Amino acid sequence: LKSIVMRYKDTHLKQNERNKCLRGLGYLSKWVRDFSFNPEVNKIFADLSLQPLSPHNGIMNHGHTNFGEPGAGRAVDQWHVDSTDYVCVLILSDMTDMDGGELQVLQMADATGKFFDELMVKGVPKSKVETVNY
Repeated sequence: LKSIVMRYKDTHLKQNERNKCLRGLGYLSKWVRDFSFNPEVNKIFADLSLQPLSPHNGIMNHGHTNFGEPGAGRAVDQWHVDSTDYVCVLILSDMTDMDGGELQVLQMADATGKFFDELMVKGVPKSKVETVNY
C-alpha cells in the first residue's frame, strides 16, 4: 500500500483547506479498489462492528491519504465529521520514536452542523474524546 501511495504522491498530492492529501486512489489503483471491495476484508469490518457493512460508494474516498510533516508542530488533520459511521485508519509511517500520531475520536451521537461549529469555537470537551495511540 505504501508503494502505491508513493507512486501517485508526486503527481496527485493536493493541498486542501486542512492538509496535504492524496485522493482518488480507488480510481488510480486496482489494488486499492480490490481491497476496498474484498468480501473477506469487508467481513472482518462487519464482524468488528457487529452489523452488516458495505464499502462507501464514493470511490474517490477509498484510500484517501493525509500527509503530515514531522516537526511541523501541528496535527496532520483537524477535527472534522466523517460522512460515514465507520472509517478505517491505517498509518503507513514508522511510528518508532515519533511524537504525536494519536487519533482522537469524539464520542458523541451527533456532532454535525451548528453543534460542530460550536465545538470548534468553544473547544472539544476532553471528557468526550477517546484517544487511540498507535
